[in-house]
Amino acid sequence: METMVPGRMPRAGLPLLPLLLCFGPETTRSINPAALEVIVNYVDRFHPDNNGQYAAAVSLPQAACNLLDEQQLRAYLSEAELNEMKAKLNSKELFVGQNVAAARPKFQKKYSTLHSEFLLLSPYQNGTSPVSRLLDKTRVQETCPETHVPCKECGNNCYKKWSPGQRCGWNSCLIFFTKNSPCLGTCLNASGCSYIRDLIDGVFGAINNNFRALAFQLVYPKDKAQKRKALWEAWQTIQNAPMYKCDNNCCASCEEKSLSQNPCLEGVPEMGAVPRRAHG
Repeated sequence: METMVPGRMPRAGLPLLPLLLCFGPETTRSINPAALEVIVNYVDRFHPDNNGQYAAAVSLPQAACNLLDEQQLRAYLSEAELNEMKAKLNSKELFVGQNVAAARPKFQKKYSTLHSEFLLLSPYQNGTSPVSRLLDKTRVQETCPETHVPCKECGNNCYKKWSPGQRCGWNSCLIFFTKNSPCLGTCLNASGCSYIRDLIDGVFGAINNNFRALAFQLVYPKDKAQKRKALWEAWQTIQNAPMYKCDNNCCASCEEKSLSQNPCLEGVPEMGAVPRRAHG
């Protein structure tokens, strides 16, 4: 056993190195990536049967977003609710439960496909969105009015920014998980009708910095034809939602400015790739 010297940290064993590479540098105002991994892995076990694209927003008490044990997490987010979510997703329906809301893309014959992220964030029901209704359900105060937003173009002013002691504010932990990263062509295209950056920033701006995350499992396949720099810069336009890439191993922050070392850009070429023609 190593002798402890005052003022000196003990030497870390070799198994610590992969964790450091996985989680990346710790920031003073961020969610615990190890706890985020537990939440994302638990929810994703109830993905649609075809394992296709879907998005899920999870709203939990802040204490639940520090748990490192799935069994304890189930006290806040039950398997019964997640099974109900899975059933709705399999039938291609929008789901809004007590602690989770989820959607699959909505394909339309005459119009562009509505992406799952947009379906959860867009305030198309009298100025409310599935995510805003979910957050209203899980705040501590039960006598507060429903939270409305005038229009999706209002950006960071969509919802009242979080502040300590705000009586009717959203005081929960918000995890927004999407299987594929928000795409450049639709989700982050400022000229498109399904642009979600302002919607994301509006919602996440009303959540405590320590209890919010935007997580994805895979880089959107078509975006892998982009340069790393272009993709990373597009992600950086999202101001209020810290991004993480979560796979079966861990959740890694996308904050790293060295593009060659950013774990979220793994598999994306340094230079733009030439898209291959589909077979057939």
